[in-house]
Amino acid sequence: MTSTEQEQVVPRPPPLVAPADGAAGVAMNALPMLGSVGSVVLVSSTAVGGSGLLRMVAGGMFVLTTLGFVAVQVDRQRAQRDHQRRGARTAYLRHLAQVRGLLQDAVARQRHRSGTTHPHPGQVAVRLAGRTGSGGGRPSGWSASGPGDPLLVRWGCGRGEPDLVPVTPPEPEGDVDPVAGDALRRLLAAHRDVPAVPLLLDLVATPRLCVVGADATSVVTALLVSAAHALPPERLRVVVLADPRRLAAWEWVKWLPHAADPGARDATGPVPLVLAASDDPAADLARAAEARGAGPHDPQALVVLDLAAPPGAPPAPVPGVTVVLPLEQDPGWPHDRILLATDRSPDRHVGPHAAEVRGQADRCGPASAEAAARRLAPYGPGPPGPAVDPGAPDPVLAALGLPVPAPPADPWQPRAAPDRLRVAVGTDPLGRPVHLDLKEAAHGGSGPHGLVVGATGSGKSELLRTLVIGLAATHSPGDLNLVLVDYKGGATFTGLAGLPHTSALITNLADEAVLVERMGAALAGELQRRQEVLRATGPFASRHDLEVARTASSDPASLPRLPSLLVVV
Repeated sequence: MTSTEQEQVVPRPPPLVAPADGAAGVAMNALPMLGSVGSVVLVSSTAVGGSGLLRMVAGGMFVLTTLGFVAVQVDRQRAQRDHQRRGARTAYLRHLAQVRGLLQDAVARQRHRSGTTHPHPGQVAVRLAGRTGSGGGRPSGWSASGPGDPLLVRWGCGRGEPDLVPVTPPEPEGDVDPVAGDALRRLLAAHRDVPAVPLLLDLVATPRLCVVGADATSVVTALLVSAAHALPPERLRVVVLADPRRLAAWEWVKWLPHAADPGARDATGPVPLVLAASDDPAADLARAAEARGAGPHDPQALVVLDLAAPPGAPPAPVPGVTVVLPLEQDPGWPHDRILLATDRSPDRHVGPHAAEVRGQADRCGPASAEAAARRLAPYGPGPPGPAVDPGAPDPVLAALGLPVPAPPADPWQPRAAPDRLRVAVGTDPLGRPVHLDLKEAAHGGSGPHGLVVGATGSGKSELLRTLVIGLAATHSPGDLNLVLVDYKGGATFTGLAGLPHTSALITNLADEAVLVERMGAALAGELQRRQEVLRATGPFASRHDLEVARTASSDPASLPRLPSLLVVV
């Protein structure tokens, strides 16, 4: 449970019956009436004079009236009890509905977070392509993994334990309302676990992993892809020791930066740790352990031992090494290891000290695995090389005698209308980017004006720098101009005056004090100039209308280009 979540303690269901004072109230109302009935009967039987029949009729009517009043009182008390019971039941069910909504939101957040951190291996390449295209850098799981953290790797998908907003059931006490009690039991049963979440395996606590089944190779392939996506090369070293006839199935591993031998290089770079297995599995594992290193801070070695026949004895545990054996049949070794069964029944994960966990093991083909590995290849720790002159021609193209393409005149890509003046300024608690949209509210933004409020040292200047640099990196000077006003002596916008977007950088320094006085007049003059341009061209009511006309025109160059002007003070 995270620090921002609260534990939900569900109250006990309401009691089966209302408090007992309802019956006591009926008795207290009925006793005087019954006493009156006795008095009437006594007077009627002892009275002197008058018709005996008349006395009997009058006494009978009084008795019937009294008994009717008692019956009405009893029915009213019963109706009150039913109303109280229904009210308590409705209030309790309404509270359970609120708890159910909180739990469903928590489950949705957990599934989104776990699915983002540990996606299905078949989706890794697509996710990495999206991050590469948006300049996302290394996979997010690499930056979130630090020394001392468990090495958690996805092996499948199934029902897992909830880690957000746990529910504490009430202590049983007496008889409870059956409807409310049944609703509570169904709520607890439905949220006892979370469906369709990644099932994780800790490599540090797993010295040996046997994957048994006809498609064991695809399960191990998926495991390697998930491990490479979740852990950086600084924490994981992948080694494949395969029978020569089975090496082709692991050819894709050479693209993983985790499989680079740090001590061996050839003309193409580090030698990949995809090796042919010998007749001595113990010696092969010793080679893999040597490639990992002997230091306590060296990466964990994930060794795939793919042999034509299983070894005669289970591999001995090696500190810092996890051995994975894809096998078609269970070798019958002592059950002191973890087993992934891949038969017709639901896949299961069995541990020596843990209960069986059922789920669907991930599968991944070599094509999807190679696509993911190629996406991860640029993030490998390459050796330091000579400095490269960005203006120098490409040596490969020059060696082939091919022309070197000229750099584009405008390196900024055109942005769609919804993305104009929209820039990422941070991340939310789930790691998703938070955007600030400076467009007018009529065009879907939150602008055009804003105020940054915060105490000294809270990060106002950092936010403004992030905003300016993000806008300059994603918008061309023809779409955005900047006027930077810094009353802190120019420290906030140091280095940003050279941006092609910056029209002016105004500070309160002595030699620039005259610019402070002229700033208001200059901005007023710029507003007037823009109004004249819009009126003479269209007339257009705003820059937005001008841009719409430029987009729809067959000759956009015939219309002036009026960039947005952002003034940051």
